[in-house]
Amino acid sequence: MVLERTAPVLSPKEVSQPHFSDEEITVVQGRIEGWSHREFFRTARIGGWEVSNLIHRLEKRFAGKATANGFFMAIKEMIRQNKLNLEKLPQALAMVPDQRDLGIWASMYRGDDTWKACRLVGCRSGGELYALRNKISKKLGFENPYQAVAWWAREMKKAGEL
Repeated sequence: MVLERTAPVLSPKEVSQPHFSDEEITVVQGRIEGWSHREFFRTARIGGWEVSNLIHRLEKRFAGKATANGFFMAIKEMIRQNKLNLEKLPQALAMVPDQRDLGIWASMYRGDDTWKACRLVGCRSGGELYALRNKISKKLGFENPYQAVAWWAREMKKAGEL
C-alpha cells in the first residue's frame, strides 16, 4: 500500500516551526529572485556547490528526498515565518490562469511530487513538467516557478490561510 504524503517530512522538534540557517534563507531568497550560481557568490559569497547542497538539504528535509516539491514547501514555510523579502514579487498576476495552468501552479504550491503532478496535468515526464512549470510561471508574470509559489504563499498569508 502506498500512502500519499500530505505533510512535510520534519523531525518531531520541527513540527511546529522549523529553524532555517541564514544560508538557507539566502539561497531561497536568491532562487526566488532568479540568481545564478555566479550571483550567489558575488552577492552572498556562497559557492555553486554550497548552493546546490543547501537546496538538496531543504528538498530532503521537506519532502524526504531531493526533489523540487520539497523546495517549494520550504519556500512556503519561510514565508509563513516571515523570513523572506517579497517586495520584488508582482502585486498582481499578468493574466488569469486557465484550468490546466491553475492545476500545474496548484501542484507546485501543494508540493506534489513529480509523478502525481504529471498524472494530474497529463504530462509524460519530469522534464515535460519542468518545462510546463516554467512556461506557466512566465505566462502569469513570474520570472521562475519559485516566484510563482512565493506569490501564492504571500497571498495566502495575507488572507490568513498560511
